[in-house]
Amino acid sequence: MTANTWTVKSSRISRIAFITVALAGLTACSHSTQTPEAKSLTIGADLPMSGPTADWGRAAYRGAELAVKSLASQGISLRLLPAEDNHGDADEAAAAVRRLVSLRGARAIVGPITSTNARSAARVADELSVPMVSPAATDAALTRDSRFAFRACYVDDFQGRILAAFARSDLKTSHAAILFDESDAYSAGLAKAFRDSFVAAGGTFSDVKISLKDREFGPQILAILKAKQFDLVFLPANYPEVAAFLRQAHRSGLTLPILTADGAHDPDLFKLAGDAADGVYLTSHFAPDSNTPVVRQFVADYQSKYSEAPNVAAALTYDAVLMIGRGFADMKGVETLRDSIARIKDLEGVTGAISIDASRNPVKSVVILKTDHGRFVYLRTVAP
Repeated sequence: MTANTWTVKSSRISRIAFITVALAGLTACSHSTQTPEAKSLTIGADLPMSGPTADWGRAAYRGAELAVKSLASQGISLRLLPAEDNHGDADEAAAAVRRLVSLRGARAIVGPITSTNARSAARVADELSVPMVSPAATDAALTRDSRFAFRACYVDDFQGRILAAFARSDLKTSHAAILFDESDAYSAGLAKAFRDSFVAAGGTFSDVKISLKDREFGPQILAILKAKQFDLVFLPANYPEVAAFLRQAHRSGLTLPILTADGAHDPDLFKLAGDAADGVYLTSHFAPDSNTPVVRQFVADYQSKYSEAPNVAAALTYDAVLMIGRGFADMKGVETLRDSIARIKDLEGVTGAISIDASRNPVKSVVILKTDHGRFVYLRTVAP
């Protein structure tokens, strides 16, 4: 998932620069080694508590709170710091890691949520040698370019293959209009993954470039209608942009099947798009109506505490904190927390069983959903 690109005011840039310089001398001794005898591990949350993805940030922090409570019942003590608000901005996300570690004593970071922000934050996590577990940054480059970054979600390469296979075998489509924003890591990365797999499966495509921050897709929709050659629209974007597209497509009379991905899995999609949201197919990490005991318990606990249903950001952040907790509990001798997290196998999470591979990515299943009258309806699970 990737946040909208939006202008950072010069005052904020100056503040970030000041913090970076002021703290530079404090970071040399930061490290992630913690002996198993330590009674508690302090973790920081680098999340968007304001800005365009604030609802994800709030849900993510709630998921983290529930995970800390669950781990405490198992005798694993984590101290969750109040969230550092990154405003959905990449520079702020990097600065938040530095504040959490150097000023507030965090020895692990949960977050950021989106790919663009996570890649920026990971550079600081590497500098400070502190493990960072992003709940939902699916861009494959995150863990490839960073030694201390982990994720609780699957990567875009895998998600793209599942989406392409579903488009070909289940939806029986052969020529896709792929709408993507080349400046957005999530949108561009997932478009490429889908494109490559769709062509390998015998499909053809046309790229349609868009600007997600503008949320104005009228010209692209009209071009698709005029072409009369497409049998599928694939739009990798987050739910606010997907909702805007769906509204505009509905008004324009576009009736082609629409396929999107995990960034659209949020109940607010229906609030924003209304009836236009019906009939959309998407991949995700989490099916709240699953019958597994861990999911039923998580949903019940979340609804009891917060009086609303959890979204996918809450579920993934819950699992991200479980990963940190398991790593902390299983540390051996002078082993670092990073290396202990990297050894995780068969951790039962809300979003499925998690085993960390050599690239620090979880090996896990993909859930396929369809929207229907204001609900995400579970279709099936695809194993890795």
